[in-house]
Amino acid sequence: MGAICGFGLLLIGRYLQPPSKPLEEPIRVEGWIPIAYTREVTPYGSKEFAYGNIPGVLINKRGEMRAFSLLCSHFGCVINWLPDRKVFTCPCHGGEFNSKGTAICGPPEDPLNQFAIQVREDRIYVKPAWLT
Repeated sequence: MGAICGFGLLLIGRYLQPPSKPLEEPIRVEGWIPIAYTREVTPYGSKEFAYGNIPGVLINKRGEMRAFSLLCSHFGCVINWLPDRKVFTCPCHGGEFNSKGTAICGPPEDPLNQFAIQVREDRIYVKPAWLT
């Protein structure tokens, strides 16, 4: 993994360039929004969602659910969740985050933003924990 991270860091030219698509201002959504039914997210499963125009992913790790923003904490690029490797990867600068959202490689230093989660009856609701 260190070799992969090292290679990503060699792409320093990309590190200095902004993402190819300008970042948009978040669409204002307030409060809890429903994103899934509990039966839709199996153990070790995941489900992508949007909170306004903030992309997110809900991950079920043996009944422990976490929801993360899919915007990189480094530069705001849209990142990818790779369930087979259990990591998030940023295509802009080669950053990686573990399944707890902690930066493990590349330029990001801050963790991913997390959504607060509530389960009511058979529905899963989220709201940005970083805005409360």
